[in-house]
Amino acid sequence: METEELPILYLSYFGTAPPYYYGIRYQYVAGKGNLEWPPPSDKVPTDAARKILAISVYNLQDVSRPNDPLFRWLWVRQPVAKIGYSIFIYDLTDDREGLRKLEGTYAKAGNLDSAIGEGKSQHHSTGPTRLPVSLLDLIW
Repeated sequence: METEELPILYLSYFGTAPPYYYGIRYQYVAGKGNLEWPPPSDKVPTDAARKILAISVYNLQDVSRPNDPLFRWLWVRQPVAKIGYSIFIYDLTDDREGLRKLEGTYAKAGNLDSAIGEGKSQHHSTGPTRLPVSLLDLIW
């Protein structure tokens, strides 16, 4: 994230390791997984230079919601990167329809408090704020 000058991203994570352990600052996006709870109140600013969504493949495939999928809209988009086989990276910066769909994902999941468009950026103090090398820095 540091290499890409990406201070915060949208994250739908399925896993057990807390993202902050890897220095990942994120805005919570609904999904299935053992994220820290409650999620951080950080928000991707509405005027952010880049709007990146990182999503675990488990959530991308809507495994836990086959009859009421949240992320099927991403299936027609190409990820800009992949972290191993488990996390796909999508750049929604110039994708107005994608950002609208992401907003709809928050509404569908009943998580309007975390919806995009608020533009808030608050620091999340749980855990270390930054390790020398983050997981995303290793793959970019």
